Amino acid sequence: MLVLTISLVCATGAFACSLGNEEVAMANSVALTAKYWIASIVIGGVLIGLEFYKGRWPVVLAVTVALLVFHPRWFLPARFGPDCTFVNVEASQAVLVVICLMLAYRVIRIARSYRTSSTRLQSLEE
Repeated sequence: MLVLTISLVCATGAFACSLGNEEVAMANSVALTAKYWIASIVIGGVLIGLEFYKGRWPVVLAVTVALLVFHPRWFLPARFGPDCTFVNVEASQAVLVVICLMLAYRVIRIARSYRTSSTRLQSLEE
């Protein structure tokens, strides 16, 4: 137990990785966030189109537009942490996941509403 305690006290911190060229890695993270932004625009455009088609949920429209306008690509600098992940890339991934989840929710709701309406029509015909 004493050896474990001494080894923990005497241990020096180490980074999980080392970047070969920081400038290249930062440029790559900026390029990657641009790709996530474009993907967010495409999927967000589909979501906005579905919202206009259904004509409801102005909150989803507002959140989608806010996520696209205030995308981390424009506001977060390319900084990396000790595990070599870039904050701007992780935030861009989070925005894309949120938009994808909102789109999946909308598609499921539309599919359920069509199923419910077709069931009602069948019961009325009988």
